[in-house]
Amino acid sequence: MKKKTTPLILTGLLLVISLNGCAFGVTNLRVAHSPLESVAQKREGTILVQQFVDKRKEDHQYIGTKRDGLGIPLGNFGVRDGKRVDVMITEFFVDALKHAGYDAVIQTSSATQPPSGVKVNVILQGEINKFWLDLYLTTWHHVDVDLKLLDKDGKNILWVKNIQGGKANVLWVGLNSEFEKVIRQALDEALNRAAKEFASEEFYQKVKTAN
Repeated sequence: MKKKTTPLILTGLLLVISLNGCAFGVTNLRVAHSPLESVAQKREGTILVQQFVDKRKEDHQYIGTKRDGLGIPLGNFGVRDGKRVDVMITEFFVDALKHAGYDAVIQTSSATQPPSGVKVNVILQGEINKFWLDLYLTTWHHVDVDLKLLDKDGKNILWVKNIQGGKANVLWVGLNSEFEKVIRQALDEALNRAAKEFASEEFYQKVKTAN
């Protein structure tokens, strides 16, 4: 009997929680990552990072779906400071590059040339395939980004890599902190993988010999 009633109790509890005033409309969450794990070796070089492209199928102004206890969508999650996902994810991957030892300079989508006086070794591009939170009894978040390293003229592809991260947690009460935690954990997994790739000998040799 317990096996049958427990899911029903959880579903009922989530239904009550989700029907409060915060469930409808947009709930804005703080999106951040933890300090990154140490890498085996710090590298050097200057990388121009072009603003990543948001290729998600979902509405780009949101980062997740809110649902009631029956799984019915009630609203969306957004970013608390209003920052666009493409800008935010670009900055996070710049953090991973810097953590691996590189000088990383962001080139905005409107710029056609590197910042004045900056001599770059290579160019890093990114496409965001997934950055989305969803929930039903548990809450989960997925990160999926395609990276491409080009020579300084942007003509030759030197390196490609897909970086993913994901995390699922039991949804206890439905507080914003629960959602923010699972986003942070998924981001941590993706960015730590990225930092290790950036610090790898393979990636470093592409940066070093690109000129």
